[in-house]
Amino acid sequence: MRIHRVIVAMVVLVSVMAIASPATAQVGTGEVAAGISFLHDGDVGQTAKGVAIDVAYNFLSSGNTDLAAVFDMGFDKFDGCWEKAFDGGARIAFRAGVKPFAQFVAGRATCGSGSVGVTVLQPGFGVDVPFSPALNFRAQIDLRSLRYTGSSVNEQRFWFGISAKIG
Repeated sequence: MRIHRVIVAMVVLVSVMAIASPATAQVGTGEVAAGISFLHDGDVGQTAKGVAIDVAYNFLSSGNTDLAAVFDMGFDKFDGCWEKAFDGGARIAFRAGVKPFAQFVAGRATCGSGSVGVTVLQPGFGVDVPFSPALNFRAQIDLRSLRYTGSSVNEQRFWFGISAKIG
């Protein structure tokens, strides 16, 4: 039920941004980010360590708000397998010194070689804190749901790293 509410909230935010008159100052820019991640799976009681990478491209800006397409990848090592996730979706970010953002991505995840992929639904929230004109410290939390036939597994991913402006 919580995932449904997040999806509805993201659709409302995207709709508001689409109605707003676009400014061209930030359109065509974006960022790339990478960092270390900690993926907690409560069902098995394990926390995996790994790497998170994402790339975002701003396609709509209005005032101090950007709407971006985002591609997210995660590679996390549990006991016995590497969980690999590849997701895409949308991000809304606010430009005001510290840059908070919310995003929703969906995609596929696998664990181990040759394993069958499962659907991933992943809302996330984070903040970029600038420490130079082009570089930021990033802190992010993602609430991941892996959808299997007839069941689901909920995970939480915390990650910390660097984001750099592009464009």
